[in-house]
Amino acid sequence: MADRAASITAEQGDPPGNGALSEGWPIIAGAVALALPLAAIDRRLIWPPLVLAGAVAAFFRDPSRVTPPDADHLYAAADGFVLDVDEVEEPWFLGGRGLRIVTFLSLFDVHVNRSPVAGTLVKTQHIAGGYVAAMDRAGSEANERQLLAIDGVRGSIVVVQIAGLLARRIRRWVEPGAPLRAGQKLGMIKFGSRTDVIVPLGQAEALVAKGARVRAGITPIARYHVGGTTGA
Repeated sequence: MADRAASITAEQGDPPGNGALSEGWPIIAGAVALALPLAAIDRRLIWPPLVLAGAVAAFFRDPSRVTPPDADHLYAAADGFVLDVDEVEEPWFLGGRGLRIVTFLSLFDVHVNRSPVAGTLVKTQHIAGGYVAAMDRAGSEANERQLLAIDGVRGSIVVVQIAGLLARRIRRWVEPGAPLRAGQKLGMIKFGSRTDVIVPLGQAEALVAKGARVRAGITPIARYHVGGTTGA
């Protein structure tokens, strides 16, 4: 059990490759392709599509990060600011009430979602819904979303990827059964979104408050209580 926890939580950077940027290549390539014939008409016309290509590349940026090897903490699953810290019912995987930390991602934030803990992705569920602005916490409760159940080395958690007003595509890069490192990339939500992390009530305490800025895989958002369980 200890060996499993040590191997999964070993400090390690991102693997080679850039999953987020590859998601944006079709848009970037299309904008560049549009610029070429426009240049033949008037060189000044190339700037709008090139600016668009640059903006898309910036949105899909995917900086390499190293998450500390600390199984006592849950790390942010997304970049952005904390929209709320509250308690909710989570019957799908946790089977009871949970501590929820809600992060809002603006268009200017990195949109890669990362695992808050080391463990195993047990199952996922996609739920169809609307596209209310993700910053509207109450309204976005009915938005399209994807739930990810993670069996962590210190207990079970749920990560929820929620679509927003502009975010219409939720992408997941890992499959159920896959082992996860803390800070490992899970996927992304395109063009503005919200990400929730839910841990069983009483197992951990929040380390962030509403309005705090967080970075995925870097900022500790909660700490497990001393004497908590360790995954088998």
